[in-house]
Amino acid sequence: MRFSLIAAAMALATPAIGQGFAATQFNGYSVTLVGPSGIQMKPPSEEIIALADKACESAGKTAEYASSRYLNQGVGEYFFLCL
Repeated sequence: MRFSLIAAAMALATPAIGQGFAATQFNGYSVTLVGPSGIQMKPPSEEIIALADKACESAGKTAEYASSRYLNQGVGEYFFLCL
């Protein structure tokens, strides 16, 4: 519960990017995008991949999809490695 509140607060505090997704973590090696989702997580759309690429490009790298998970209450998370 605490994690979901933190993720929701970060999503609200971070500027929204495409489809209601927000980058909640970026360290030059990976990027995490959080946004609205159903319980069944779908593969990332081209737009979500492009948003991850945009973040990774700032470190001179490209994004590669690694995983996704449903957090709760209609919020999902996509994790990308910056390679």
